[in-house]
Amino acid sequence: MLNTDFLTNATPHRGILNMTQLNTRQIDAAIKSCQKLTTLKQVKSGNTKTTANEAGCGWVTRGNGSEGQGVFGNYTQTFGPIPSDALHYYPPGIVNSKSADELKIQCGMTECVRESTREGFTSIDESTEIPTCAKYDRCQDMKYFNSIMEPGLCGYCPPSGRFVPMSNGAPKYANAPCNSSLITDYTKCPMSSKHGNLKEAFTTLAPLDSCSAPLTRDCLVLAAKTAGCSPEGTLIASLYTSPPTSGYDDALQSQASYRIYQAQTNPLTVTTDKAATIQAALAQFKSMYTATNSTDSTTSAAARDLCLQKDLDAYSFCNDVTDTTIVNAGNIVCLQQKYLNKGGKVIDPMYPTLAKCVGKQFSQC
Repeated sequence: MLNTDFLTNATPHRGILNMTQLNTRQIDAAIKSCQKLTTLKQVKSGNTKTTANEAGCGWVTRGNGSEGQGVFGNYTQTFGPIPSDALHYYPPGIVNSKSADELKIQCGMTECVRESTREGFTSIDESTEIPTCAKYDRCQDMKYFNSIMEPGLCGYCPPSGRFVPMSNGAPKYANAPCNSSLITDYTKCPMSSKHGNLKEAFTTLAPLDSCSAPLTRDCLVLAAKTAGCSPEGTLIASLYTSPPTSGYDDALQSQASYRIYQAQTNPLTVTTDKAATIQAALAQFKSMYTATNSTDSTTSAAARDLCLQKDLDAYSFCNDVTDTTIVNAGNIVCLQQKYLNKGGKVIDPMYPTLAKCVGKQFSQC
């Protein structure tokens, strides 16, 4: 049987249990795969055929309940590590069940134990979507929604002054009603005297209203945070070291993860485009956040380093290259790393550079 002690002794990098030499590669891979899932929709789509007793990716709500992540486990417990702010664990076999909230498990700092309360929600979707919409309280915030969340998720209720989940323009849940028609277009919002401040960046999007082209460094940082990126990531950390009004790309260019991300996927342009809008910044940073769960390991590793945590799984994508891989701007760092690991030095005449190796196979350079 799998248990916490068993998994604590697993060695993800080599896949061998220290004491018994038992191969745990599949378990390690499953834990890592589940941790990459950052939306309930992703977890649900992977569990359409999972039965109650099978292990797989469950769902853990965290923070105030509007956020969560995937975690490897079965019907009775989690096997992968849980976040310190975890609230509830929904086992993989019941994620798609209408009784999911009745079967959820209460989580503490280090473990999750079963409970029987429903907390008033009738589905996992409801317990996630209601808090997500309730985070915002200005009708005008809707102009940013399509860049940071699923389009059409939240509508504004004038009597309550709050957003609620909607379906076809009407309130979606009885627990989040509205006694009038929902406003679904920000251009039709009533005039409001309510103003936000920087400390409310995550409960209202008011600070973004003052961000216009050319975007300042602080506006880019705020957009990155709003899209889901952490100050622990290379992106925001590098932006903080940049000048306030220009040259945002300079500090990032020295980061391998940035160069790889720019070569592997739709590149960031808002760091250099002086005509970029705040909506464009939100959309591009949201794409980066989404790319942390990319099926392409090179893209996901670079995006996680940039958006979530610097050096998280650093260079893990180099495991995917082979002798026949063609050298490009995105993978030259793997070839250079391999050369240095063999005792070579950057000053060596044979040190691989993009100018000498681009277009060649790894084995040829």
